[in-house]
Amino acid sequence: MRTMQPDKIAIDSAVGAGCSAVAVPVANRWWLFSLGRTMRAISIFLVVLIFAGCVGSQKVRTSRLEPAAAIELASHLQAGIREEDATAFLEQHGLKAGLKFGDSFRWSQFFPLAEHCSLGLDFKPKVFRTDGVWADGLLRAAYIQSNLVNIVSITLTNAP
Repeated sequence: MRTMQPDKIAIDSAVGAGCSAVAVPVANRWWLFSLGRTMRAISIFLVVLIFAGCVGSQKVRTSRLEPAAAIELASHLQAGIREEDATAFLEQHGLKAGLKFGDSFRWSQFFPLAEHCSLGLDFKPKVFRTDGVWADGLLRAAYIQSNLVNIVSITLTNAP
């Protein structure tokens, strides 16, 4: 009869059918408690950090407006309104400004919506600037875009 230490396990050799036994160390199930106090604290901190990262990365985007609601909201904008006022109005009603691109002669600002769409606003300055600064923009047009294609043109209040 073989006797074993609690942290060792006996394995019979395939050759000799039980003639010899080899003691192999088994990983300690309670390895966390065998660490020093500092290493235990660091290990627990890392596990919590990894868990928090996994939980925090699960973002559900429910705050985006549907395109129909964005059309209704944007139809209250007036042609010629300042860029700052148009952006503030939309942000008050739950839209967050996203991508903005163009040049100092004309630029567009997009607000992400649900269903992979975005609300686009086109701005043009009162006076063209040669220094490249995007300033004093006035609203010219609004539209809903999906996959870089305008799918709905929104009629602005007092538009010509």
